[in-house]
Amino acid sequence: MNLKKCGICDEEKDNGIFIYHMYICEACEKKIVTTDVDNKEYQLFVEKLKGINQTYTI
Repeated sequence: MNLKKCGICDEEKDNGIFIYHMYICEACEKKIVTTDVDNKEYQLFVEKLKGINQTYTI
């Protein structure tokens, strides 16, 4: 098992995607695409994703 740290929830997971150098676990990916823009959690995703080009996770 090859665990990677999710750039959104900061948990170690083995299923997910890389966008540039940021790993996003499958659970967070689903939350991101289904969260309504009026939801307060949406802003958290926006802030975390702003660093997508500056984060390097292996």
